[in-house]
Amino acid sequence: MKYGKFGLAVACLLLGSLFAGAQPRRKVIINQDCSGPGGSNMQTLLTLIQSPQVEVLGITVVSGNQWRDEEVAHALRLLEIIGRTDIPVVPGAVFPLVRRHEDAEIWQQRYGKVAFAGAWDERWWHEPFVIPTLPEGQPTTTTLMDYLVPTATEICPIEIHHLETPSQFSENGSKGMGEGGTIGAPAAVLNAVNDALAHKGIEIDHIPVLPEDVL
Repeated sequence: MKYGKFGLAVACLLLGSLFAGAQPRRKVIINQDCSGPGGSNMQTLLTLIQSPQVEVLGITVVSGNQWRDEEVAHALRLLEIIGRTDIPVVPGAVFPLVRRHEDAEIWQQRYGKVAFAGAWDERWWHEPFVIPTLPEGQPTTTTLMDYLVPTATEICPIEIHHLETPSQFSENGSKGMGEGGTIGAPAAVLNAVNDALAHKGIEIDHIPVLPEDVL
């Protein structure tokens, strides 16, 4: 009887794994500043590309920790190393859409030097369109002549799903968020506060904003 129950349990586990494996893979476009050759950016690409639950349709790259063209080269070389040159890499913006390098320098003169400035950081600065020698080797798929970038006619319809998994370690279930969701929000709130106080000639340049700052 023991063996019968054990065999039934094993059969249920096998059937469960089969049904789980039959689930459709999530189609994903990775938007990443692909600084390399190692680090969290490259690890993110590898995690998603090698996941059996994800189908990576492409990688879009903008300047971030390094300049865009250097990051594109790192991404292309990584795809060559793992044998996935079928995944297209599409370059995006080179420069910030709002702030210039000169603006950032003036801000640091007023409020203090920032610890990390990404591609603008003086410790590894080079011209935006210069691609230095890569430690992992130079990529050979560097232009659109080497592979076809998919267009709207090749890409399937994309659905966006929001997954909510409350944390068990905080009182209200909140978690720390990724860069995209948190960098702009405090500045937007502070701008709204300054807009409301503009008629009084008050301008606040720090966060958090306390009641005594406003009253």
